[in-house]
Amino acid sequence: MIEYQVASSEEEHRVHEALLVECCEQRDAGRALVSPLTRFGFSGAKLYRIYFGERDTRPYVGKIHSWRKLNDEHSRSQQVRHHFAVQESTFVDLDPDGDDVNRLTMLLYPLVEGGSDEAGQIAELGDIFFDPTNPSGASDALEMVYDSASSPLGRAKPAIKKGEFGEVLERYFRDEDAEASLNSVFGRNETITGFDGIPLTNPMVLRSRLGGTYDFHHSPVHGDLHAQNVLLDRLGNPHLIDYAWADAEGPTAIDYTVMEATIRLMRFPHTCNPSTLIRVQALLNEDFPRLALGREEALLESDPMRSTYVRAAKLVDRIRTGFRRVCGNTSHDEYLLALFATLYGMVAYRDYPLLPTLHVLNSIAGEIDPELAPSS
Repeated sequence: MIEYQVASSEEEHRVHEALLVECCEQRDAGRALVSPLTRFGFSGAKLYRIYFGERDTRPYVGKIHSWRKLNDEHSRSQQVRHHFAVQESTFVDLDPDGDDVNRLTMLLYPLVEGGSDEAGQIAELGDIFFDPTNPSGASDALEMVYDSASSPLGRAKPAIKKGEFGEVLERYFRDEDAEASLNSVFGRNETITGFDGIPLTNPMVLRSRLGGTYDFHHSPVHGDLHAQNVLLDRLGNPHLIDYAWADAEGPTAIDYTVMEATIRLMRFPHTCNPSTLIRVQALLNEDFPRLALGREEALLESDPMRSTYVRAAKLVDRIRTGFRRVCGNTSHDEYLLALFATLYGMVAYRDYPLLPTLHVLNSIAGEIDPELAPSS
């Protein structure tokens, strides 16, 4: 019996249920509880939490996508398997001789090792970033992910290589989709007017002006470490999932900037004063966001969103601290370049807050090169 907490479309339900039934049969399980994990983007993949019941109390993650995509992800996960302690995965395939591009397959792996059920009640990290009932949960989880010597990212020993900005971070710009989105906003114009009459330069123009050769740290990377790819067990321990963008020798900063972008834009509450939001976002680009925000107490003194801004600064600071720990204190421009590439690529997402992101991209460019700073 397959028990869904949230139903898919009828066609998705049919195919996915067939894969899940096959999955149960392979594991000799008569029942499974399945619930979807939050996704954003446009790959079309679906991820589920799966509990098989009494025979195996561990939670599993099942990812359904084309066989070709999942085979590539499996190969990538093996490249970083030892660094990230990736659990052994298995394929569930209804038609092994079918079309590699279009046939749906499942990649299944346990969230934890052995027979422990400690990870029983799984939560998504993004759901607790700004949860007023859990003021320290997200910060504690980020510390375990980034700032612990025992964590995969905390024990990384990156190598520095010189590289051209656009080449090192090429895949994160998501050129085709991002440029289509930017062209729909800017058209033939180099600038548009943003909040408070601030002129915003097209990020495609900023990207070309930031071009050049820089030092970049490289190490094994997850590659897509946004908040929904970190699951928390009932003890608050983080578990990473979804290794489709993993790389044995990728730009180290990307595993930090993708998470920061999630906090600052995708998961940030949007019911705030735009003028204050843009000012706060500019302060978050500085090397030490909590100190930057602390200088602006008058700006936030009577703002009802003050506690949210302060929490955002603390979370971003936690991520930056982890990055400095492995890459040193002189790598802020490298970090901002990776953050620029991350946000540039994210403008392609339909549900991403486009105008605030354009403001942040402009302020990042101005932080790296003051001549590119937007003028009020």
